[in-house]
Amino acid sequence: MENHLQTTIDTKQSKLIPQILLTGLFLLWGCASGLNYLLMSQCQQVFRLSSFQTSFVQTFFYFGYFSMALPAGLLMQRYSFKAGIILGLLLSGVGAFLFYPAADIQEYGFFLVVVFIISSGLAFLETAANLYIIALGNAENASFRLLFTQSFNPIGFISILIITNELSIMPSQHFNLSAIQMDDFSRLYLQDILLPYIIVGIVVVIWALLMFLAKFPDVKEELVKTKNPVKLKAILRNHPLRYSIIAQFFYMGAQVGIWNYFAQHSSNNVDLLSSKAYLINALLLFTIGRFISSVLSRYIMIEKILFSSALMNVILCGIAISFDNQIGLNALMATSFFMAAMFPGIFVLGVRDFKENSKLAGGLIVMGMIGGVFLAVLMNQFSENYSLKYSFGLPMFYFTVILIYAWYFIKKNNADLQEASVKA
Repeated sequence: MENHLQTTIDTKQSKLIPQILLTGLFLLWGCASGLNYLLMSQCQQVFRLSSFQTSFVQTFFYFGYFSMALPAGLLMQRYSFKAGIILGLLLSGVGAFLFYPAADIQEYGFFLVVVFIISSGLAFLETAANLYIIALGNAENASFRLLFTQSFNPIGFISILIITNELSIMPSQHFNLSAIQMDDFSRLYLQDILLPYIIVGIVVVIWALLMFLAKFPDVKEELVKTKNPVKLKAILRNHPLRYSIIAQFFYMGAQVGIWNYFAQHSSNNVDLLSSKAYLINALLLFTIGRFISSVLSRYIMIEKILFSSALMNVILCGIAISFDNQIGLNALMATSFFMAAMFPGIFVLGVRDFKENSKLAGGLIVMGMIGGVFLAVLMNQFSENYSLKYSFGLPMFYFTVILIYAWYFIKKNNADLQEASVKA
């Protein structure tokens, strides 16, 4: 006998408070992403790490998404969206508080474990909150709701980078200290920068309590008996879902690769603070792009927005390759504006066909975020071993994959419309 879920939503209850709380979630995990970039800089300086060793921070961060996204979907399918969100918040909060003993112990491996715990919590939030936002209204405006709510994610990221700007640079005079003096200073340095982590941890726990107390529109899941059991393999037979997982994989590679360039590398010998300013500007463009895309999605199909955005980014990466100066740098920074619609757009298109099992489908798409590790590292290795300039050809290829993906959905939508008109 098959067990699958039919989901209905009680639209009579107020959606305002849930939408505010869910929007706050996107802001909070934007802060977590900002702290992750800060941690990379801190660990590289304190532990004197190479770029490859520093990349383990992001490896553990995205591996948490990869390993926990599907369990998050299974848990929510068994219980509820709300249970997944609360568990995700508590996991992230525990991880944030663990930075206190990590700073005292000063073991790089401990920091990596903490990063994994935080990202495991974020995997629950990413899967649950995106799906719940889609569920809180009609399907026609799903893209608008998700794009608008996700617009607050980079605001949290930017806020952390600005607030912690001075904390990310270890004073150069301290590099001449003896080993014992450097060890003492590093412990004090790490303890001085704990405050953002502790504050985020406190806010996350408070948010979990608010989520627990808040009355959410009911998502009633009734078990329906049919002949065959629902299997993951059967879900993956859905072509739009499979293509969405692949597209998310390549998108995250492009996003992380380009933002890592601004966060870790310098262009034309700009210093680390100026490089971070480029990242903040890129994130501002990304935020503006999210809000504009959310408005456009009310009038234009999300697949067409994705196609146009991917095409523009292919062109901009081509300019970055062609001009090894400020023009190329600005073109690369402008890609953030057009990346804005990609993650939510891919997510919406990937789960569109699922009236049941959407939680598993959403979890699989979130697993695709592991591309943020492998493809970004590939870009970094290419830039170090061959050419920084031509390494931009990799995100150019990644955006081409998304261009083909969006074209597939445009053609699919046109075919569906023609079939509907014939039946009519």
